[in-house]
Amino acid sequence: MNPMKTIKIPSRTITYAIIYTVIIFIFILLVIYPHYLTEKDLDKNIISLNSSIEEQKILFPVYRDLAKKTGVKDIESLPMPETSKLVNADPNRITLLFQKIADEASLELKDIIPDVESFIDDSGLLKIKIVVKGEFLNFRKFMIKIAEIPYYKHLERFRIRKVQDASDLEFDFDIWLERQ
Repeated sequence: MNPMKTIKIPSRTITYAIIYTVIIFIFILLVIYPHYLTEKDLDKNIISLNSSIEEQKILFPVYRDLAKKTGVKDIESLPMPETSKLVNADPNRITLLFQKIADEASLELKDIIPDVESFIDDSGLLKIKIVVKGEFLNFRKFMIKIAEIPYYKHLERFRIRKVQDASDLEFDFDIWLERQ
């Protein structure tokens, strides 16, 4: 007598077991694993946001001190004036306007060059190259004042250079104004 008895498992049962195992594996692969990856990415984002929040909490007192020193009030958003088009694009008038804005922001207007081609064409836009010199925080005031101009369209090509033998910076950029 043989002490080990062989158990005969029907082939149909083995086939069903393999099919169910494959279905479970496919379910795990197509449903559970993508959710796991998404959750892992969300955890990374949460960690990144928490560190960003902590950084903001640390830097806020520095920002507040700088804002007090520069006289900047808490600004919810930049000014958005009613838009209009520049009538009579007189270069002298435009130069005086930007000179006034530069003076108010304590910057030196070094150069202002209207683009001749944009004066001639019918695009409805006027390109002006501007170079100002001064401190960075004053340049911020200058840009906010420019954004208040009703016919200001957008800024293009922006470059900052350190001026030799001075603590000032030179800001070189192009702006576009809407004109009739």
